[in-house]
Amino acid sequence: MHVPSGRLVVMGCTDHQPDAARFTVASGPVRLRASRSNLDTASRLDIDSDQSPATMERVRIQIWSAAPAPRAVLKRSRADRR
Repeated sequence: MHVPSGRLVVMGCTDHQPDAARFTVASGPVRLRASRSNLDTASRLDIDSDQSPATMERVRIQIWSAAPAPRAVLKRSRADRR
């Protein structure tokens, strides 16, 4: 991903852009890794999964400066393969 401004806005599909989290990163090309966990519990509880940190889906995003590279999916859950 190319980030010429050195600023990233991270938001979910229902977030309001002015309230979204903002981060400073090195300007230029960066790589990004997104990881998700606790998917089974969150899926089982559906809409109520956000009631407790113990039952929420968790997303971890890591970003670092690096030259562009092809996309790679390292692991998929069974639910993602439907």
